[in-house]
Amino acid sequence: MLLKCKCLWWCRAGGVPALHRLALQLEQNTLASLGALSSSGLLADACCTSFLGSGRGMSPKKEHEVDAMADLVASLARRLGVRRLVDLGSGKGYLAARLCAPPHSFRVLAVDSSEARNRSARERAAKMAAQQTTTLPLLETLTAVVDDCFDVLGADGEDTIVCGLHTCGELAPSALRVAVRAAPRVRGLCLVGCCYHLLEPPSGFPMSTLLKDRGCRDPGRNARMLAAQCANRRQESGDTLFWRALLQMLLTDEELQSGRRVGRVVGAKSFVEYVHQALQRLGREVEDDATLRAEAESLERRYAGKQRRQLSAFHRLRVAWAGCIEALLLLDRLMFLLEQRPTVAEAHIVRLFDPTLSPRCHAIVALMQPVGGE
Repeated sequence: MLLKCKCLWWCRAGGVPALHRLALQLEQNTLASLGALSSSGLLADACCTSFLGSGRGMSPKKEHEVDAMADLVASLARRLGVRRLVDLGSGKGYLAARLCAPPHSFRVLAVDSSEARNRSARERAAKMAAQQTTTLPLLETLTAVVDDCFDVLGADGEDTIVCGLHTCGELAPSALRVAVRAAPRVRGLCLVGCCYHLLEPPSGFPMSTLLKDRGCRDPGRNARMLAAQCANRRQESGDTLFWRALLQMLLTDEELQSGRRVGRVVGAKSFVEYVHQALQRLGREVEDDATLRAEAESLERRYAGKQRRQLSAFHRLRVAWAGCIEALLLLDRLMFLLEQRPTVAEAHIVRLFDPTLSPRCHAIVALMQPVGGE
């Protein structure tokens, strides 16, 4: 919200009415402003917290996500009387291992396309089981690519909930389709999407008949990449944003075309330090390079005024699109589920995580009609 307010202020102060109107429209078309969010409290009971020590090996962001997701999925499973869960795109098994452990203790099938990640998931579950005095449910893993033909039920056809923490790209649309197809044995789903830029339209967007019939077009890869950002926090400090722009002016043609990535530079206290760290990652030897230091300092002074302010304003306006584009993608998925009635009894978008910690903070939650339509 702070970033959006700054964007609106800049548009007004800069005397650009069209930009001011655009910023207001972007704010009015987020999930929250549209009233499209459901409260997780309406879907979940009083959740138990996971047992002490289960978050070892996770960043604070990952632990926050795993805790919230595990508690919501466990609550849905208790509400629906389900004891088996399928975790799609399980990665290293953080969520799956948490759901196997007390106080949840579900049987979980962790599905990932990487056998190496599945091996890590089994090792994590084994370490957590070793901490317990009672036998934990077995964590099963399956190495497979999840597409629209994936069999989420397996041989036994036991009632299941499908879940996925950061279902990347096309995995999210495929997970929605396989879950709906397997209803009513799939009793519910809880999916958090990410990597919207990896969607493959038209299969990944639009999904709903409503948007297809209205001729809605894919907003494009760059726009979908913006949807994964968070307008509730500054993605980079003012210095870092400015420094990244200046860095490109110092790179050689060979470095620009190398395909190597600098990534996030952490801890630099000056542009010179930032340049040194970045160029070292690109393979350039920069120790005690007085010429490079002088060039970097001169470049920073030259562009520190108007150009820096313009870059900051452009960045704020660009990120202000994030919530609007994400709303388009997620409302399409929500509408797809609602179009499956009566197979789908109810569907919701829930803000599951703190967006300042986890920009991809929204979960798609659906409950299927029980067997017999009870």
